Amino acid sequence: MTESEYVGDDAVVGAVRELLAQVDALQQTESKGFDLVGLAKQSALLERAHDELTEALEGVERP
Repeated sequence: MTESEYVGDDAVVGAVRELLAQVDALQQTESKGFDLVGLAKQSALLERAHDELTEALEGVERP
């Protein structure tokens, strides 16, 4: 793995961590009741994190 690939990995990890931190923040600020808007926001953030990881995996060279 080259140095530029490590930098790319760090960017992906950082992006996913930021998205997951946003999900955690939403969970902590939501009321105790069922909140469809909050769940939709969390779902969108988790989908973005999934997309980041999927894109990174697709870029990995396979032997």
